[in-house]
Amino acid sequence: MNIMIKYASEVVIFILVRIDSPERARNLDLTLSHLYGTGIRIEVWEIDAEQKYQLKLSSERIFYHFVFDCDPVFHRTLYWDSLFKKSKYPVVGIWDADIIVEYWQIEEAVRRVVEGDSVLCLPYNGVVKALSSKASQEYARCGRTVLWTRHPKEAIRLMGRPSTGGAVLMNRIIYLSCGGENKNFYGWGPEDAERVHRVEILGYSVSWVSGGPLFHLYHPRSYNSWYISEEQGVKNRNEFVRVCNMSRQELEEYILSWK
Repeated sequence: MNIMIKYASEVVIFILVRIDSPERARNLDLTLSHLYGTGIRIEVWEIDAEQKYQLKLSSERIFYHFVFDCDPVFHRTLYWDSLFKKSKYPVVGIWDADIIVEYWQIEEAVRRVVEGDSVLCLPYNGVVKALSSKASQEYARCGRTVLWTRHPKEAIRLMGRPSTGGAVLMNRIIYLSCGGENKNFYGWGPEDAERVHRVEILGYSVSWVSGGPLFHLYHPRSYNSWYISEEQGVKNRNEFVRVCNMSRQELEEYILSWK
């Protein structure tokens, strides 16, 4: 399907990935196939010690890059920040490799950012529904109808509070003025929630698109799907709490120390 959402030419979506299982590679294939229908430019960046992914979808809007990185810890915020600074697109998006969101939700999130209603918009209602292994396999075979009709009991809500992860769209210039990515988050952590709170503390609008959830395709949990150590977990959580407890002035001064 190719619906070409409004303002598609204003947006680039970045997907950072490490292929740590066959399910991860399959999920990336499915995510790219789905996003292709939006008309948005998609850039896949595989960051690893060796290339493990082969792009299967041939398109003038989907681009693949491999970056050698032998660090076993996936420092996502470092790469996202670099990509945002190099990009020329007014709207930038972060997408996980395992995410399916309805087209109308993506279009509404893009509209809000382009038209200035929000600096940062999550293209779903804050609900993440995790598909089981079986439901994810059936989605691969049958497509979107599985999400709503085949396995309603196998789409499990992950958390009671609004989620901030999985997919997000942002005004690039304003977000960079808010510090861009907080590279103090090393490895897995609450950088997605910190991003939202930091933008709000600095006085900018953050919103979720009501009406539809985000679906997360199944994959096994790997080394970079949780804190790499208890010590680093404490550091990442403390960074989140530190930012959330700052006043606007304190946060502005703290961001200057990132330069």
